[in-house]
This record gives sequence, structure tokens and C-alpha cells, in this order.
Amino acid sequence: METVSLAAAVPGLLTSCLDLIERIDSYKSFDVHSRQLLLGDKLSNEHHARLDYPEVASVVKTILSSVCEIFQKSEHTRTRLRLQPEQANPVASPWPVFTRKNTDMNKAGRNASSAKIGIAWAVKYRGQFTNQVEMFEVLVDKLYELVPPNRGEGQIQKRNDHGDRIDAITNMNMFSNFQRDLDMLMKETRRNAITQAYKAIDEWLDATEFDQQYDKHVSARLEGTCDWIFDHPAYREWISMDYLDKAAKFFWICAPAGHGKSVLCARLVQRLAETAAFPLAYVFSSSHVQAGGQPDGIIRSWISQWTKHNQIAFDLVRDNLQSGKVSRRASQAEIWVLFETVVSQVESCTCILDGFDEYNQFDDNRRDFLRMLKKVVAGTRTRCLVASRGETDIELELYCAAGSSGKQTMLECRFSKNKIQADIDLYSKTVVAKKLPSKDESFQQELATHMAKKCEGMFLWIKLQQEQLRGGKSKKELRNIVKSMPSGLAQSYARNWTNIMNLSETDRHRAISILRWTTFALRPLTIAELTEALIVEPEIGSANLAVDDLPEEINQEYIDDEIKSLCGSLVEIRSAAPTTPPGSQTIYLVHVSIKEYLLSVLPAPLGLETISTSIPWDAVQNIDLAKVCLRYLNFKNV
Repeated sequence: METVSLAAAVPGLLTSCLDLIERIDSYKSFDVHSRQLLLGDKLSNEHHARLDYPEVASVVKTILSSVCEIFQKSEHTRTRLRLQPEQANPVASPWPVFTRKNTDMNKAGRNASSAKIGIAWAVKYRGQFTNQVEMFEVLVDKLYELVPPNRGEGQIQKRNDHGDRIDAITNMNMFSNFQRDLDMLMKETRRNAITQAYKAIDEWLDATEFDQQYDKHVSARLEGTCDWIFDHPAYREWISMDYLDKAAKFFWICAPAGHGKSVLCARLVQRLAETAAFPLAYVFSSSHVQAGGQPDGIIRSWISQWTKHNQIAFDLVRDNLQSGKVSRRASQAEIWVLFETVVSQVESCTCILDGFDEYNQFDDNRRDFLRMLKKVVAGTRTRCLVASRGETDIELELYCAAGSSGKQTMLECRFSKNKIQADIDLYSKTVVAKKLPSKDESFQQELATHMAKKCEGMFLWIKLQQEQLRGGKSKKELRNIVKSMPSGLAQSYARNWTNIMNLSETDRHRAISILRWTTFALRPLTIAELTEALIVEPEIGSANLAVDDLPEEINQEYIDDEIKSLCGSLVEIRSAAPTTPPGSQTIYLVHVSIKEYLLSVLPAPLGLETISTSIPWDAVQNIDLAKVCLRYLNFKNV
């Protein structure tokens, strides 16, 4: 938005927000009969005739109570505009009556800081406040339908114990319908209020969602696999409700890259979500790390998820946010204090963390995170599961001889071939059957058995090799292909890299650029974004983006021929939904371990060949991407 447009829009926005406040105030003047109903006092001799009937009085009392409940929420919202309450009317003391001071936002004496506060309030909370006002209006309309306001003689009268029933309520079906509509209205009101609260909490926490990663790993699991973990002694102790001296339980799942830790964690989340009654939260680190996330984001996400499934956790976080004593975005210190408060007051909080080793080991930050986590949950009935490779800094904090240490119970499960061999066999058989559906079952089983033996317990290895299995090949050719498949992930990556180096110069340059962007971009790029980035040359002085170099259409053929075929099995393309257009699909490395391999083989970018060797190699790659971004921003036709 241009500056002039913004300047013109802000006063109107603030005026409309102030109008909302005036509409609130116009409703907040209960008369004496309303207060008598809510307080349970005997009605005065002069009151509305319809209040003599218990059915009407009951519904009116419900409406007034609901209005008061929403008033309390609206007062918290409006105080963010720094509006000060007037002295409450002594007669109306059960309900705080607020009126707005200094209604003219441009009045002399109002400083710039106050104006900024007002604008922030208007932008952030107007939608929430409008929703509250709309609910007030509906409730008041319902109240007026049931007990019309005084508009003439006979509406407010002396109590008549022998009066006839009012025609409007003789029909009990009408009364029942009114009560039903009111109940539905209040349920909707509460749902909207809770939704708004969740949104405000997540904004303050700056929490990342991991539902998409969870769904991906759950869908990748074959039926019948991963269930061996439920019989593992360490897992059975971790999941039990028995705590040794209220010692928090840590369960470390340790395995090399490609052994299926993420799918296993997704299976654990799935089972616990279906069967457990305690608060559950999870984080799948891969996407978070690729987007530049830091370990404190783990705590933010865990707290956010707990608030959505546990009322105590929700109340604790909401009250903390509404206290007015917190920063606009929760600081790391605030996050840890809040986390400690939740786990100390909520029984059996359970958190799962997959791929913790994917966070960079910078300045001992991973070990510091685990130390802090152990300290905060010490002496509580909390369960923490961490899945990672067996890297030294993580092992030092989670191993602890797999026993008890202080106020934590340390448990572990290290993958071995005998634990996962049945799952490997099933996965290999499924992949071969999918790639070679026209081959007979015995031949499929032969190849699957051979691949299961060569993979050394790595599901990822089988996934990387599957593209070599093509149905048009003869049985002899397929046997030779499987026999010549490299052993281990490093050799698989090396074969892919060799294939890239054997491409033509143009295709090799393009493949390396794709891998560079996929590996080092701050977040996963869409195919459309990647396509534009690939035609920008940082060292060529053109003043315009070469739009003629863009494809006529980004479709599946373009993705297959110009991206996947060049990079082999090192990258994968993901869709948020089946209907996601090809240009909006995103590109990822198949596994985080590929980044480690690429750092050892990627050449120096053009113009950076002589850069100091003291600079980390990933930083050198980032310099090249930064140069491309700057060139793009300076194009005249962008």
C-alpha cells in the first residue's frame, strides 16, 4: 500500500474501531429489573409483565448472563487501546460500566506513542472486537423479542399473580425453539471466542505448525510397519503412568540416517493421539531447520499444541498473554518460564521431537537446549521423546547409562537390523511390486530380497534406488542393475553426483544451481520461484530479467525433464494438496544427510573461487545466492 493511501486509511480504521466501542457502551445500561434477575433478588412491584413467567425469566437471565460474559472479553480487548474506565455507577456495580475518554483521536495532547498504540490495536484486534459486538447485537435483539422494551401503557405494570399468560409464550414449541436458537448462538459465540484466542496465542508464541510434516510421514508408513516399538521395554516404561519419585522420563531413539526415525515418530504420535488421554505435542525438525528455525521454536510449538488439547494449559497461556506484562512476541526467556509453568501444573505432558540432530551444532546450542529442557521438567510427570542420530553432544545429554539421573529417568532404543528387518523386507517388496507390476511375483521377491540385504537397514537407500527399476528392462538387466547398486547412502549420493558431472555443461550448471537453491534457500522454494531464480546470472550485466528464457508453461513435463531428471534421486517435489498447480509445488532434498554430502562436493560459485578458506563453505554458497537475489531486485522489469 502506498504511503498516501495508508495515511488516508488509518483515520477511517480507527474511527470504525471507536464506533464499535460506542456501540458496546450503548448496550451496557441494564435497568434495575435486569440486575434483580441476575442477582436472584425479588422483582420490584413495577416490572415487565412477561417476567412473571418462570420460562421467560429463565431465558432472560441466561441472555443477560451471556451478555455479561462477553462484556468481560470485550473489556480486555478494548483496554489495548488504552481507554480508561469511568467510575462505575454504584447502582450498577455488578457490571462494570466503561465510557470512552478523548473520543477525538486527533485531539491536541495525544502523543505519537498513543497514536501508534491505537493503530496497532485497530489493525490487530478490530476483527476480534467486531465479532464480539455482533454477538452483543444478536443477544440484545433476542432479548427485545422476548421482552419488548417499554413503548407505551401496559408494558411495565404492577405484578399481577392472576393475570393470563401472554400469548407469545402459550405455544411451548415456540419457547423451545427460542431456547434452542439461543443455545446454538452461545455455542457459536464460544467457538468463535476460542478460535480468536488460539490465533492470538499462536501469534504471540510465533509457533510453527507441523501437521503437514506429520501427515507426510504417516502416509509414507506401510500398514504393519513400525509397530515393533510398542513392545520395546524402554517404550513401555516411558509410556507407563508409573513415575520414579516424580522423575520426568526421557526416551532417546537413536539410529543412523535413513533408518525411518521420522516415520516411526509419526506412528507413535498417531497411536498416542488415538489412545492416550494426556496432552501430546510433536515437532518434526527437518522443515523447521530448512526454514531457518532455531531450537527454541520447538518449545513454542509444544506449548501451542498443548493449549489446543488441554484446558489448564490454555488457561495458563491465555492468562499470561492477557496479563499485559509480556512482550509483543514471546521472548526465549518468557517461553521457558511459560513451559515450566505448564509442565508443573498439567499432568503427564508428553512431547515428541524428531530429527533434533538436524539443527546446526553452533556454540553448543543443541546441548544447551537439552540441558535446559532437563532442568525445566525435572521433578514433574513429563515425558520427552527425542529421535536423532547418535551425535556426541546429544548422546552426552540423553544417554546417561540409560538409567535414572537426579529427577529424570533416561531410557533409550538404538536401532538394530533385527528390530527393523521385517519392516525393511516389507518395504522392499512393496517398492519392487510398485515399480515392476508386470513381472511375476517370484521374480519380484527375488529382487526385493536382494535389495533388502544390500540396504543395510536403510529405507532411504531403497527409496533412492527405486528409479532404476523400469518395467521395460529384461530380467537379466534388472538383476544386473540391482547387483551393481552402490552400498550405503554415501555411495548412492556419489553415484548421483557422478551422473550430474557427466551431463552437458548447460545441464550440469543448471543441476548444480537447482541443488544449491534447494539446499541453502531460507525456506523451500516453489517451482515457479526456482524457475525464475535459475535464469538470473549474478555476473552478467543485463538490466532486465530475461523473461524469454522462462518456460512457456510450468507443468509436470517441465518438472520431470528440467528438474528431476537432472538431479536424480537427490530431490523430491511435494504438493500441499492433489490439486496444487505444478508451479506452486515445492522442492526439497530427499533427506537432510544429502546437504552434508553436497557441502563436500559442491564447487565454488562463479566469482568466488579464490575466497578465503576460513569462511564456512555453506556461507560461501549463501553469498552466491545473495548476489542472485540482489541482481533480481535491481532488474527494471521486475
